[in-house]
Formats: sequence, C-alpha cells, structure tokens
Amino acid sequence: MNSQSHYDHMYRCMKAGGASKEEAHAGAKAAAKHVTKSMNKIKEKQKKETIEKSCPVETNQSCYLSQKLLLNQQQQTVSLLAQVPAFNGLGSTKFKDWIKHFDAVMNTSEFEEGRKIKLLCSKVFGLATDCVTTFQLRYPKEVQDFSKIKQCLQDRYHGGDSRKIYLTEYNNCIRNPGEPIRDYACRIQKFFSFAYPTREGKLVDLKMREQLIMDKFLGGLKNNLRERISFKELKNLDSLIKATENCAAVLNEAKLERRNVEFINAVASNSNASPSSKIKGKLSELEVTLKNNQQLMSDTVHLRVTYYKTISSQ
Repeated sequence: MNSQSHYDHMYRCMKAGGASKEEAHAGAKAAAKHVTKSMNKIKEKQKKETIEKSCPVETNQSCYLSQKLLLNQQQQTVSLLAQVPAFNGLGSTKFKDWIKHFDAVMNTSEFEEGRKIKLLCSKVFGLATDCVTTFQLRYPKEVQDFSKIKQCLQDRYHGGDSRKIYLTEYNNCIRNPGEPIRDYACRIQKFFSFAYPTREGKLVDLKMREQLIMDKFLGGLKNNLRERISFKELKNLDSLIKATENCAAVLNEAKLERRNVEFINAVASNSNASPSSKIKGKLSELEVTLKNNQQLMSDTVHLRVTYYKTISSQ
C-alpha cells in the first residue's frame, strides 16, 4: 500500500466519522505521512539485516584479522620504544633530536591519542615529567591532545634563547679530529637551520644560505686541507663535500706513506749506528771472559800432556 492509498483510506474513514472535508484532508495527510515514515524505517532495517546475513562470516573475519595485525604492530612499536633513551632535559641530548627519534618509532604503528600520551610520559622523567604535569594541571581541556603536550615540551626546552644557543654552536663549529667529512657537514647544516630558521610565507634566498654554509664548512677545516680546497670553484655544498672527501683521502694516504718512509729510515740508521757505551762494556766483559776461558783450556791441555809423558817414561 503506497502513500496515496493510505491517504484515501484515512480520508474515507474520517468522512464517515462525521469530519468536514478540511478536517478529513488534514488528518488523512498527517496519518499517511506517519505511516509512510514508519514503513520506510522497517524497510531499511530489513535491508540491513539481509546484507548482514549474506556475508557475516567474511566481515567478522576481516575485522578480526585487521585488529590482530594492528595489535602485532603496536607490540612491535612498544618493543622498539624500549630502545629510545629516557629524556629528562638535563643531559646533552636536545629535545628536538629526542622527539624525532620518539616520533619515528611511534609512526611504525597507530595509537589513539590517550595511548600516545601515556607512552610519551613513560619515556620522560625528572624536570620533563614536572613540565608535563604542570601543563596537565593548568590546561585540563588539552591534556588529551598529544600534539599540545609535545608543543609544551618544545617550548620548555627550545623556547626563548634556543636560537642564541644554536648560533653560538654554529659559530664555534669546527671539524673534530677523525670526524667523517659528511658528519661534519651535517652538523653545520643542523646548527645553521636552527640559528637562522626560515619563516613560512617569506621569500628565502636559498643560494645565499648555501653559500654561508659552504664558507663555514671551509672555515672549520684544518689549514692543510682548507688550502687545497679553497682555490677550487665549487658550485654547491654537495660538490664541496665530495671534493673535500677526495682531498682528505689523498692527504691521509700521503701521511701514511711518509710515516712508513720515516720508520724505514729510522730502522736503517739504527742498524748502522755505533754501539752504545753500555753495549761496549758488555762486549769488553765478554771478550775478557773468552780470553780467560781460552787460557784455562790451554793450561788444562798442557797439564794433561805433561801427565801422559810422565806415565809413559815410567
């Protein structure tokens, strides 16, 4: 029975009950609308039940497998998180470096906001924990926002004078003895990016920034290496790094060869040198002992010859 049939049936019933045309029309229209709405709900429910009955096993199995996979990923992430050192804000590790390590591990799986916050809090202690606790007490509406808690720690350990700190490190940056060339270049780029941060929406002269980094890179090298690189025309930082690596390898090889030559010369000179006074004294003692032994042997032979002659004459 459609909507029009409901309306006609109700209209006739109300007219038969003595209602006027207007009253019968309004009442039949309202009743037909209500009945049609109820019928539509019943149809939607029946349709949904039919779909669920057609593939309930496949849907449940897929959901189970997805949940199991997610659980395994989360367990692996928690295991990896155990390798991330705890942070208290007092050591040499900077929060920016530490949180990058933490986020890299957390990104291996998916967690809800509350779980991420608990895992973050489990990896901080001391003053860092006090910072988070204070934030939670002051801003109770934002304590379930993981990004807000990270920003709180970011402001605590890199707010205010952080640029001055990185600027000082950038100005004092030199290559450490034995440090790989690329590690040294990465340190300079890191300090420069923090000391001279770029702002979104503002034009940046990338060529000038790269040239400043190249100049600082050269300034932190030892004189013998810097002098061999300075005269070369290098267009970018990458070519400068490669040229420096090649030059450093040549210098290291020459240094090893020079050491080998010095060692060989030292051995040769020692073999040709005159014996020391101590050795001379030992040799003199040995010579005297040898002469005494020779005299003793001669006397012994002479006595034996005399003895045999005496025996034979008797």
